[in-house]
This record gives sequence, C-alpha cells and structure tokens, in this order.
Amino acid sequence: MSVMAEVQAKARELAKDSKYFSVLEVGCLIRQFYVLLGEESKLAQPILGMYKTDFEMILETIFGIDAQYMIDRIFFVLDRNKDKHIGVDEWVETLGIFLREFNFHYDVEYILDNVFKAMDYDRDGKLSYSD
Repeated sequence: MSVMAEVQAKARELAKDSKYFSVLEVGCLIRQFYVLLGEESKLAQPILGMYKTDFEMILETIFGIDAQYMIDRIFFVLDRNKDKHIGVDEWVETLGIFLREFNFHYDVEYILDNVFKAMDYDRDGKLSYSD
C-alpha cells in the first residue's frame, strides 16, 4: 500500500469517530502532525508522538492558543446561562467533568472547600469571570 493510501485509510478510520472533521480534514491533520514534528519522511509510520512541550508550543505559535485562551474558552463553555459567573450548579457539573469523567481521584470535600475559596477573590460566594 502506498504512503498516501495508508494516510487515507487512517484518515477514514479516525474520521468515523470524529464529530468535528471530515475525512479530508483528518488526512490534512495527519500530514500536518508529521510535518510539525519534523517526521514527514515517516508519514503513516508509527512514531512516538508529541511531547507536552511540543504540543504547547504548537498550540501557541500555530493556533494562537495559550493558557489564558484555554481558561477563557473553558469558562465560556461552563457558564451555561452566560451570566459571567459560574454558579453552584455549574461548579458541581464542572467538578464532575474534571474529577469523574477524566478519572482523577481527589477528595471532593478538599477541592470544594479550598479551590473555591482560593478562586473567589472578592469573597462574594460565587465565581465571576473577574475572579
């Protein structure tokens, strides 16, 4: 099988589970992945992958996504009623996603008592964007 045929096969496989990209777009992302890592000569061959530092650098330099951008996007998504605050219902849902969905094992009591207090700078009992 040619290299391009292998890339197309992998793109079809990954696109089946993707909610966001077409087969063509996935194929482009696969090629870009290898190019960004300087591994274009190994296209469609298994490689170790991307280190966290590479991932951070690529997100920031290529896509303009830094930590503040990610925090802004996460806040926007979690603030479901768009009142510029994360209320208790949104807070509990957020912790459910981060602590249960991602299989983190933390003492929820500790997080609720300490993280909320640390984030609530104006001490008004709710998290606002300015907090």
